[in-house]
Amino acid sequence: ELSRSNRWSAFGIESISGYHPAKLLNYSKVMEGVGWSNIGLLRMLNVKYIISLEKFNHPSFNLVHSGEIFNKSKYNIAYIYEIRQFLPRLYFAKNLTKIEDDIPISEIFLSEFDPINNSTIIQDVPSFTYDNNSSVELVSWSPNMISFNTDVSSPHFLIISEIYYPNGWRMKGDNKIYEVNKLIRGIEVKPGKNTYTMVFEPKEYKYG
Repeated sequence: ELSRSNRWSAFGIESISGYHPAKLLNYSKVMEGVGWSNIGLLRMLNVKYIISLEKFNHPSFNLVHSGEIFNKSKYNIAYIYEIRQFLPRLYFAKNLTKIEDDIPISEIFLSEFDPINNSTIIQDVPSFTYDNNSSVELVSWSPNMISFNTDVSSPHFLIISEIYYPNGWRMKGDNKIYEVNKLIRGIEVKPGKNTYTMVFEPKEYKYG
């Protein structure tokens, strides 16, 4: 009931449901074919909290706050739940699997889906070795540019919780942007300390 409210944006709160009917096709397919009941999908999309008008018990959530919220011309009691294993906007994959391009989106996000261990791409899987001591730091995040620092001891595959949209997005340098789980982005990360920048520069806008 609260998911499509436009009041969240007035307070700078991002919602995975949005409140505008115009959405990218791959995102709409996930909303319609999977929905928001898949915990792995919520973690993949960087969801940290759920705001609900009803109390519920689930091992993946922890009640952290309750209070009044103005909805439908009156004040209601709402409950804020934190996802216990929420993921940041940038995280490294431990495993990656190649899938066929025509696989239904619902077959990716099964009940046991784990974005760190079960993520998929349609291209050949690059060679990488996960190291638990590797780190990534977000430098800046805006609609047109994403910048981050990495410190890894071996080649890694970094997953970026941002919708895959190849028409205009590119990496500064020679890095390729992969489509992860037919929805978000991923790139190969080189060993050592490096800075990566992803920019939105569509040719139509640049030359127009």
